[in-house]
Amino acid sequence: MAQAIIERQTVDFETLKTQDKYLFRANFQSIVFDGFLKVLPLSIENVPLCDSKEGEIYQISEILPSQHFTQPPARYNDASLVKTLEKYGIGRPSTYATIISILLERGYVIYNEAKSFVPTEIGTITSDLLVKHFFEIADYEMTSKMEENLDLIAEGKKN
Repeated sequence: MAQAIIERQTVDFETLKTQDKYLFRANFQSIVFDGFLKVLPLSIENVPLCDSKEGEIYQISEILPSQHFTQPPARYNDASLVKTLEKYGIGRPSTYATIISILLERGYVIYNEAKSFVPTEIGTITSDLLVKHFFEIADYEMTSKMEENLDLIAEGKKN
């Protein structure tokens, strides 16, 4: 698909009547052509471009300081891990406790104060190695399909 065309503009405002110099920056962007954004919308805020000219003087009525922090996704706990395993079709209720106990016993994760899983160094290294060298086995769909096939074999419906 065609690239989106986004016109961007940065306007810097500098204080004139104070002994300390302050610089304020405003960013504007306007989507000129949607392109792939029609089918893959991203959270791009369409802020109309500013029609100011260099050297223009503005009276600032209000300055609202804001700071934004991104939040990492919440860590898994027992319940959220089971919910995710169910979502991907991995395991079954009789195996969820075993999966969690293996993660803990082998030292891949530990519990923090909030009873959420925190990966250990060995857990991170093991995960990275599995994904790097056995990516087809570490695939959610492959694991889910493998379990379905094993169930069919156990039921005598597949050889």
